[in-house]
Amino acid sequence: MPTQLSSRTTSPIYHSIPQNTSIVLSHSEKFLQSRVANSILISDEIDQFLNDCDQILAVLSKVQFSCDQQVTFLSKKCNTLTKCIINRVQITKSLASKILNQDQKQEKSSEKYIKWVTMDRPLLSKQLYEYIQTDSDAILQRINDLHFEYQLDEASKQQDITSLREFMTSASYLFWTTTFGRDSTEGLWKQFIYFYQALYGVVDISMLQFMEKLLCNNEHKVTIDRFILALCEYNNQFPFPKDTVQLVNQDASNTKSISEERRMQLTKTALELVEKFSEAKMRNHLVTIYTWYRGCDKKDKKQMRDRADQWGLLVKERRSFISENKRELLQEKHEDAERIDQARRAVFFFYEQFMVMWRAGDATREILEEINFPGKGRIRDFLNFVAPLDQANYYVVMGIDKDVPIKDYRPKLYNFMDTYLSMLVQKSKERDEYAKQQNQKITE
Repeated sequence: MPTQLSSRTTSPIYHSIPQNTSIVLSHSEKFLQSRVANSILISDEIDQFLNDCDQILAVLSKVQFSCDQQVTFLSKKCNTLTKCIINRVQITKSLASKILNQDQKQEKSSEKYIKWVTMDRPLLSKQLYEYIQTDSDAILQRINDLHFEYQLDEASKQQDITSLREFMTSASYLFWTTTFGRDSTEGLWKQFIYFYQALYGVVDISMLQFMEKLLCNNEHKVTIDRFILALCEYNNQFPFPKDTVQLVNQDASNTKSISEERRMQLTKTALELVEKFSEAKMRNHLVTIYTWYRGCDKKDKKQMRDRADQWGLLVKERRSFISENKRELLQEKHEDAERIDQARRAVFFFYEQFMVMWRAGDATREILEEINFPGKGRIRDFLNFVAPLDQANYYVVMGIDKDVPIKDYRPKLYNFMDTYLSMLVQKSKERDEYAKQQNQKITE
């Protein structure tokens, strides 16, 4: 989980968690480190350590939620973490107390005392030191987790997604606001997974079940606090990595970064895709499609569908003439319809290539974002001009019953492009609002 968080206005108890316990543990580590050479802890040092442990326990005992407070998913996790920390501190305290008691019972004039001072106490002190050294790291990590989750719990109660932005990556924040908007801290799992799979591809059943359990509450809704905690579990990787077994709780430092050579290869592939779109052949395909719709208002979906259906009838008629050996009945309009069909396929497969490349990983997404391709305008044209032709191909050319929902036959590419466009629009809004805020600061 994140180790550095910006300050927030929280209750005194919340604010005391990281400060008091971190100070106590840091103080405890100082006397331990001073004895690293011979690993001998004297009674006064152990006694000081026990006092430090008592201070930690006193602080943590105050953060337990009382019955009359609002119990949330995060508050339950915080209580669990608190109990875990208290348990670990108590175990460490009992080990230190055991050595202290043994030391105090020794008679300084006896031979046993010499053996105790020269052999037994150094050995036990070393074992205690090693245990505390390991355990203190674990306790500090849990205290940091506790602080993070208390801050997140407080922020999530504000019902304002913008206040939670610092807890999320730009990709995860954009996905949430595109899917549920900026005014919602929860949403239906069905809606979440539809947008997720539309953008990042179909998730296998084991991953699907794992994500649902991780993100949903008892009402089958994805909540923003669970979403953010899931991001932390995945070291802020979004979309979530597909290998849930190996990558959950994986140390972020172990994640291999992409090599410069690999990045160059991906950049070359992206530029080749852009170059392909710029070729005369692709331009001619687009002109062929645009020409067919000449005179139509692309914002009028019914008008665009009707025009596409006219194309479908011509394609169907052309194929009928050819199959019946009536080629003499073919006219120029039938050949135009065939050219439109070829153009439809070429443009569709081009954007399918784009989808595959975009889903390949963070590196390719970053590259495509840097070159701003294909952009909102081209995507809108694809959805406005090509999608109606594909729909006409199913219902008119192939003769599928119109009572059958188009979603049963619609290629998944369109779900991806719809969602991707929504995400680009949301991103533009965020950018414009940020620029507006900056301009206001300058004028002030």
